[in-house]
Amino acid sequence: MKNLSKGIIILLVLALFGCAPKNLKVKADGFDNVHKAYAKGERVEIYLSNIGTDTDYAFYVDGVAYDALYDAAKGYVINFTMPDHDVEVTVKATNSMDMSDPAEGVTRILYQRLWFYALEGETEDKEKIAEIMNALNSLVISDESIPVSFEDNGERIFVYYDNGETKTYYFEDNFYVDTATNDHYLIISGMRELRMAVYELIGVEYVDY
Repeated sequence: MKNLSKGIIILLVLALFGCAPKNLKVKADGFDNVHKAYAKGERVEIYLSNIGTDTDYAFYVDGVAYDALYDAAKGYVINFTMPDHDVEVTVKATNSMDMSDPAEGVTRILYQRLWFYALEGETEDKEKIAEIMNALNSLVISDESIPVSFEDNGERIFVYYDNGETKTYYFEDNFYVDTATNDHYLIISGMRELRMAVYELIGVEYVDY
């Protein structure tokens, strides 16, 4: 009976002082304030602070739509109580200003992967062009540049239009690079989908490490 009483007291102490085991994970790529582990019943607060201009965001917690509130200091804030399982938080971003077809007028796309061995591929297929242009248009890129550089890890995408115009996109690792200034901007989301699309042009299967 004494041992039972001690066990009850220990459980009460753990509950009162928040000593429940922290072994649950929150997967939330691109979000801030994500802890390494959480306990069941713990309050979770994460936020998306790198917000693009003219961009609409849709948030999902374990696949269920979540109406995130905006805080001027933190950005979009998501709050929930940790359940008894791991949780995945995702965000989908769309450009709210450009409602036109991003593939309109595009006749050809050339992709170059400039690693220690160079590979390149191109396409004039309309469906493939639409896939790549939609992926480019869906990238969520930070507004703040970061002083980094990567050697032998560049990627270039040339987009050719029917009016003779050519647009060039340059990436290093998970950064968009402004080639005029060499400023690097972190890509918050969308790079996986873009790489999956362009890797087909060089006959390489994309592997998400």
